[in-house]
Amino acid sequence: MRSKTVLTALLAAALCLGLAACSEKQNTTPVHTHEYISKVTKDATCAEPGEMTYRCYGCGDTYTEEIPVSENHQYKKTTTKEPTCKEPGEATYTCEVCGKSYTEEIAATGNHMFELKETKPANCTNDGEMIYKCRTCDEEMTTVIKANGQHEYEEKVTKEPTCVAAGEKTKTCKWCGAVVKETIKKTGKHTEASRVTKEATGEAAGTRTVYCSVCNATIRTETIAALGHDWGEWYVWVKPTASQE
Repeated sequence: MRSKTVLTALLAAALCLGLAACSEKQNTTPVHTHEYISKVTKDATCAEPGEMTYRCYGCGDTYTEEIPVSENHQYKKTTTKEPTCKEPGEATYTCEVCGKSYTEEIAATGNHMFELKETKPANCTNDGEMIYKCRTCDEEMTTVIKANGQHEYEEKVTKEPTCVAAGEKTKTCKWCGAVVKETIKKTGKHTEASRVTKEATGEAAGTRTVYCSVCNATIRTETIAALGHDWGEWYVWVKPTASQE
């Protein structure tokens, strides 16, 4: 009985040795380790995920992984409200791929668009102004025009000239009251008047003397034609008869 047990043990040991030897022979084959090369086969966008493909360059084994949706939107800017000098504007950004959009404020430009509103001219003593108003807001800007020292005179003849005497003209500045007097040359032209120096009669001519009413100089003498007779009605002194007129 004991010998049978020993034999069984020996057989078991021999079997184990044989299996171990077989196992050592099988493990001589090297184990393959995949080494993958990755390649993007579909780009991810903001609307759709992409795809990454992995391929083992040793055995050609492949598998794919999803690339998450990108947050890189392709925004296009559109100005939906133009800014002015005081009021901000608005820009809208819309993704051309997925349609997502957002808005941003465009700062007010601060650049006024001035137009000339009113001009107050300068004069001899007072400064003037050029007043500009922004055409998009109520902002005004004033530019000073320096006094120019040039008088603006209003003229008045204070003494009329005559044929023999000079006259006078007074000019007064309407801004500062400055007065300038100027001489007006004598005219050299007589002011005619006339008087009858000899009365005309029915048969004899008369004379009229034309003289200057200012200097009394005789200018010329004119003849007054004879008046002629002014006959009345006929009167018969001797009536005609059969034998005489």
